[in-house]
Amino acid sequence: MEPLLSVYTTNKRWQMVSPYVRGQVLDVGCGFTRLPDRLTPGQRYVGIDIVPEAIQVSRGRYPQHTFHECDLDRALIPLDSQRFDTVLMMAVLEHLNFPYKTLRDVRQYLAPDGYLLVTTPSPLGDWVHRVGSRMKLFYPEHVVQHVKIYDRRAVCDLLTENGFEVVAFRYFELGINQLAVCRSR
Repeated sequence: MEPLLSVYTTNKRWQMVSPYVRGQVLDVGCGFTRLPDRLTPGQRYVGIDIVPEAIQVSRGRYPQHTFHECDLDRALIPLDSQRFDTVLMMAVLEHLNFPYKTLRDVRQYLAPDGYLLVTTPSPLGDWVHRVGSRMKLFYPEHVVQHVKIYDRRAVCDLLTENGFEVVAFRYFELGINQLAVCRSR
């Protein structure tokens, strides 16, 4: 059984990004995804994740879509010259040792008029997660290891330095999470 607030937080992330999701979707860090259930018929979905079990479950759940196992810190995303209208990175950046490498890699797959949608916990959100993990409201801290927590400036600087323009930024869930909506420059 998933911790109660982890499911809630996943749903809130989707609510925040869904106004921007369109066309062909690349989900970097898809986990045990349920996002294809929320797409319209005919939308192509490709999921990438490091966890083999997540990829296996997702392939079984959504055989019409494509899933790849990939350690983003060690390898390039295993796609050819495909382009996507939407690239999702929901709760991913804070887990990466080399986020700049992944962002540069992701950029090549974004269609010229596409959106990169990034969510991360805010510094307050990281504290809330650590406390909530101890109370078993979120996944345990050892399962969700954060390498770096970004405040607004740090996440926007990282995105800008790697070829993206942040066209919108919002906090959500009372400021514990943040969303950056980006386009390639």
